[in-house]
Amino acid sequence: MEDKTKSRQMKPLNSIRLGGREVLPLIEGGKGISISSGLSSGPWALAGGIGTISAVNADFCDDAGNPVPQIYHGRTRLDRHNELVKYAIDGGVTQVKKAHELRNGSGSLNINILWEMGAAERILHAVLERTKGLVHGVTCGAGMPYKLAEICSGYGVHYYPIISSARAFSALWKRAYRKFADFLGAVVYEDPWLAGGHNGLSNQEDPKAPEDPYPRVRLLRERMREFGLDETPIIMAGGSDSACIDNALEFLVMSGRDVLHANMMLVPEAWQNMPKMNPDWKAFYQYHACLTEPWDGPAALVFSDGKFVGATLDRNGLRPARYIITKDGMVVMGSEVGMVEMDECEVREKGRLGPGKMLAVDLVHGRFLRD
Repeated sequence: MEDKTKSRQMKPLNSIRLGGREVLPLIEGGKGISISSGLSSGPWALAGGIGTISAVNADFCDDAGNPVPQIYHGRTRLDRHNELVKYAIDGGVTQVKKAHELRNGSGSLNINILWEMGAAERILHAVLERTKGLVHGVTCGAGMPYKLAEICSGYGVHYYPIISSARAFSALWKRAYRKFADFLGAVVYEDPWLAGGHNGLSNQEDPKAPEDPYPRVRLLRERMREFGLDETPIIMAGGSDSACIDNALEFLVMSGRDVLHANMMLVPEAWQNMPKMNPDWKAFYQYHACLTEPWDGPAALVFSDGKFVGATLDRNGLRPARYIITKDGMVVMGSEVGMVEMDECEVREKGRLGPGKMLAVDLVHGRFLRD
């Protein structure tokens, strides 16, 4: 009986060296839009692990610790965007200071940002400047964050890129990260999306034949060894909130709905506050509201099921998403104007996605679809 009791006892965790510090291998995932905060990250670090504060539109709190409502007074989109950025910076600083207070000198604190969010570099610079000595590292995904290494090294902070393939890391390393190798704390691996486009498959991979994580991580390790990064850890990420919507999208499509229908279910317009909306559209959203909660982002989602390829913006509309249609029928959509050089004489139409709006190309019939 005594031997059985001993076998059930928990074994102590051994600490690891991560970013130059000894910590327990317990890393909080920096979840989505202000989900992981100072109140969660501080205790996580206090236990000897790494707390990760979401710096994506983090909640700004008053002296009593109460979240301050984000009320916008600007008359133009640019004015309101600048107000949003200020809220995000003040919120990130507030949450870092709260976590630092709670950790009582134990563990480490990271912050998490999405590289494709509006004003990502501006927010990251400001939060790190105002929290010098408090933040140990920055995790970052949702795109190809080439400038992450340069920004973090300027503040003496380690960086932890979130990638989905050895090919993506190779591109980041060769273009930028090799210049700031001393501040690479670890590489975070996250499985690629299968239905949407985020930390996704490269154009050399077959989405109909998804690969298991092990060979992808093994190839990543082999590539890192080629770069002399034998001792740099690989952190296996759990499913992020973004990965969850990809799973839901894939489930709905495999259940028989087309990808346009599924996206309208998951990322609806703000139909409750649109009295002039087509009654049939409103009935569609109202019916599906009892099936799933709306995804409020901020998110600009790109998707395809082989028949349609398209993009949609969440109903808050805080992500940039612009498109161009050429006279010969080519459609280009991205977060930046000028990302693909185009002869203006060949452009038939250009515009941007509004809050809750969708555009798509019907690949079967060769049609461009709006909403």
